[in-house]
Amino acid sequence: MTPAERCLLVGAMCVWLAVAFKNQVQSKEGNSGQNGLITKMFSEMMHEMKDLKAELKTVQEENKGLKAELNTVETEIKRDPMPTFVGGISQETEPKLEDLLPAWTHINFKRLNITENNCRRKSYKAMELAELQLGQTASQGLGSQGAEPVIYASGKQTTCPSDKIKLQRFADGKVYEQCCPSDSFACSGCVQLQGSTCQTCESGYTKSSSSNGAQCVACQDALGWEDRDGKTCLDYEKQNWCAAGAPTATGQRSHGNTLELFFHKGLSPTAACCACGGGSRIAAPFLYPTADKPVALGQDISVSPFPRTTAEYSVQECFIHEYSMKMEGSTGKVTGKVEKEPGDFACKVTSHEAGGLKIESDLTLSVVYFAYPAKVLLVKPGASWTPAKKNGYGNFRVKCTPDLPWLSINANSGVLTASNTAGLSPRSASCSVTAKIQECKTDSSGAKTCADVDHSTQVQILVPKQTETLVLVNQREPTKMVHQMLLRVEEEVAPYKLVVSLDAKEMKLYDTPQSFRFDCGADTAFNALTGTLMYKGYDVFTVSSQAEINGVPGADLMRFCINNAARCQLTLQCKAYGILPFTGKLIKASFEVIIQDSVCWRYDSTTYQISDATDGPTQQASCQQWCRNKADCAGFVWQSNKCHAVRNVGKVMPTAVGEGFCTGATQVYGSAAWALSGSSRVRKDFDSADYAAWQFKAAQDCLQRDSQTTFVSVQFAEPGTNVPFKAHMLP
Repeated sequence: MTPAERCLLVGAMCVWLAVAFKNQVQSKEGNSGQNGLITKMFSEMMHEMKDLKAELKTVQEENKGLKAELNTVETEIKRDPMPTFVGGISQETEPKLEDLLPAWTHINFKRLNITENNCRRKSYKAMELAELQLGQTASQGLGSQGAEPVIYASGKQTTCPSDKIKLQRFADGKVYEQCCPSDSFACSGCVQLQGSTCQTCESGYTKSSSSNGAQCVACQDALGWEDRDGKTCLDYEKQNWCAAGAPTATGQRSHGNTLELFFHKGLSPTAACCACGGGSRIAAPFLYPTADKPVALGQDISVSPFPRTTAEYSVQECFIHEYSMKMEGSTGKVTGKVEKEPGDFACKVTSHEAGGLKIESDLTLSVVYFAYPAKVLLVKPGASWTPAKKNGYGNFRVKCTPDLPWLSINANSGVLTASNTAGLSPRSASCSVTAKIQECKTDSSGAKTCADVDHSTQVQILVPKQTETLVLVNQREPTKMVHQMLLRVEEEVAPYKLVVSLDAKEMKLYDTPQSFRFDCGADTAFNALTGTLMYKGYDVFTVSSQAEINGVPGADLMRFCINNAARCQLTLQCKAYGILPFTGKLIKASFEVIIQDSVCWRYDSTTYQISDATDGPTQQASCQQWCRNKADCAGFVWQSNKCHAVRNVGKVMPTAVGEGFCTGATQVYGSAAWALSGSSRVRKDFDSADYAAWQFKAAQDCLQRDSQTTFVSVQFAEPGTNVPFKAHMLP
């Protein structure tokens, strides 16, 4: 007996007891009527059991239906090949009435998924059921046990000194890290360094030929550009037709020494592609790492832009010379020793790049009497911090809100120390450190007076709470882990999100990633400037600062999808990396991304007109792709190893307004909507003004010949039947 059946049996017993009690209370027959009462109760119990068994059967049928729908989803994902077309169809054949209602057997026709019966959109119920099954297994034991290890190419995470920038490259399922001198032109936009030269630029940057600026410059190719041969900007870079912002000798030879004149879509490669010197350039961002690091009075300062992007920097109303400091205009480097009274100082610094590009950044200095390494001190058990200060300070004291019982201070040196125990609580506090120093003044008469005075500085204390876990969820089921992200071109991405916990309360306790990186294979790139994942130069999705994945995958992605599936799809194996704040620690999640076509293919057999064979496609799969990408191709046949576009015969499809297939019979069928223009845009054709005008005039002409005629315009037929999906009947 199943759990559900046992539950229903218990429920039936409860009903029986309730009925028995009610009848016993209401019975006035006494002991003499006991047998009749029992018989009545048994009869009512059996009646209730019968109803509950019927309900169980209904539930089981619904469960069976859901399982069948799930099996359909899984079968479609396997991408079974479709049958090939056999034999041609003569366009001379006189169409029969049933020819107007396609039988869907052999010719391959392009369909929007929302109008098909056997190739329609997967229901969200089935998709969520599939994700639910995956999530039930994957979510078990999450926490530290559910964490995916981050694999570093060097075997461990790299730590860079304060005067160097960490470069990170995410590829082959590994993280490659290097340290780059912050004043080097090689650092900006670079992910792979060899000596003092950048070997590989980050996505969103391109190599520059400039000898007096960043080796990688921020640039974006013209969206969707391709040349007349279908080659994209990525192809121009991979084929070495362009490099470092200019055409190469190889590129010029391959284009007859006229690459600059190779126009398509109004642009040449040298105008559209960053690698060729075109694209949309922007100034690369930079910053001064002083905003969160206070400077002690009298302390030496040496700070440079992170990273260095140019050889020209300028300022406006920036009087740092009054603080005994100076700036180098060619490097942006600031040096000196602050001798003025403590306080905050800020001004704007502008970098100037080639082509008139420029961008501003804040130079901020916070001068205090004595300074700890940062304004926010990150705590781990046993950590300590020593202040930078002049000689003579003593009697250090610390007070915090809220009170931190685990934090102590050395009264002589001012060293702050966290106790060497786990579970430091509270996690954060605002603290003031005060110390005494003797200060002397000389009056106008030359008399010197000295006194002990207190000076203070403020710091924020924080214990990072960082998880090892990063998981993908569908926000419709936020407590279930997802291993497969389902996308469809030309449709909004479902509400996926990267989270650090499947428990909403627990998630609030952890630090969330401040940025993300993706590694989805050799043909993909992730632009950290825009948060966009691309496949062969085309956008797949974008991840927001709130870790939400959104966007609309473009139909151009399907030009790389070549197979015989009823619905073509691309599959990417992705690793998402979250970069945690304060520490820069990496956490990782792995999942599969499936990008499905919005068009599916169905098979038809009736009278069609076959076009001349097209050059290019060498197999049925590439023929299907050719038709998919051609706006005016509604269907194709692969015949004698040749690719042909097809459309309906003219006799079936009246072309002129007023012409109609009118026989004077009691019922007349008009043209199927998809045959009207040969386009794949089914609904648009059916709702067009031209079709409406033809339909009305043809109906009127038929009615004038035979007033008993019923004019029917059929949109689709159920596969294998003569039953229309939708019909417009005119009286």
